This record gives sequence, C-alpha cells and structure tokens, in this order.
Amino acid sequence: MINELITELESSIVFKDWKKNNLKSYLSHFFKQVNSEIEDKSDWDIGYYNQENEKVTVFSIDNEGNFILKNTDDVFKKETSVVELLDMGNVKLNFPEAVEKFKELIPKEFSAEALMLGDGFVILQCLNQKTTWNLTLITKKLTMINLKISSQEGKLISKDEVNFLQQGPTA
Repeated sequence: MINELITELESSIVFKDWKKNNLKSYLSHFFKQVNSEIEDKSDWDIGYYNQENEKVTVFSIDNEGNFILKNTDDVFKKETSVVELLDMGNVKLNFPEAVEKFKELIPKEFSAEALMLGDGFVILQCLNQKTTWNLTLITKKLTMINLKISSQEGKLISKDEVNFLQQGPTA
C-alpha cells in the first residue's frame, strides 16, 4: 500500500512540478495520526527532505483523493542528527503487520497503568541507518509511550515512556 502511494505521488503533476525545483530532495518519512487502537485517524503525510535548506516538504491527500503540497517547514530534529533517506526497498513489514507487532509489544513493554491509551501517531523513517516503524501514543495518565521496531523483521529497537507532569520542587 505504501509503495503504491509513493508511485502515485511521484507520478502526480503536483509532485513533478515541485520536484523540478527540488532535485536534491529525497523521501524522508511517512506520518499518520492514529487512535488508541492504532487505527487510522488521517491519511498518510509523505515527507521529502532537502539537505541544502534543511526543510521538509509534506504531501498529503485531499478530500477528493488528490495529492496536495501541504507545507514546507523546518525539520524537528536535534542539531547533530541527520535526516536520512527512507529507502522503501528496506521496508519488509507493511503497516498492518507493524500495527499487529505494536499491539503485541505494548502490553509486554509497559505497565498496566501506562496502558490507558489515547491517540498518537506512527512514522515510517530511517533512524541511525535502520528503517523504523515509530509509534507514539499519549496515555490517559499524561505520559507518552514510544516504541520503535525494525521495518525489516519487526524486532523491538527501543521503547520509552515520558511523564508530562514531572514532579519538581514546590514553591
């Protein structure tokens, strides 16, 4: 499905017109909002990164099913990080398979308290030269859980939980 989406996008007029002035931009990510069951809340946003100006251009699908150029913006990354090329040839685990893997891992990797899940997002990207499915969900306990799995064999790469309400010194 994702490979077909890339083919459709890259053959669209909006992409071809944009690409004429952005020859050095390359595919960097897929992004999708999801609900607590890791079901679609949005269509895929597809990002292309330009190393020269360090900006990412995002394409999306409008209500009529046409590709639109959504925006070009600065990249949210650490200053020392590199936005890597997303090589679709390295994606062996499709989105539905990744969802099943996430559903299997979440109860194993996080406490029951953290499992009061809310909405979040999924990103397919290349991190540290590993093509990665990256899931982040907000919990009802105001924490954020994050799992990263390999897009090749579905193995857990990392997990993290961040508390938004870190208790600090009181005044």
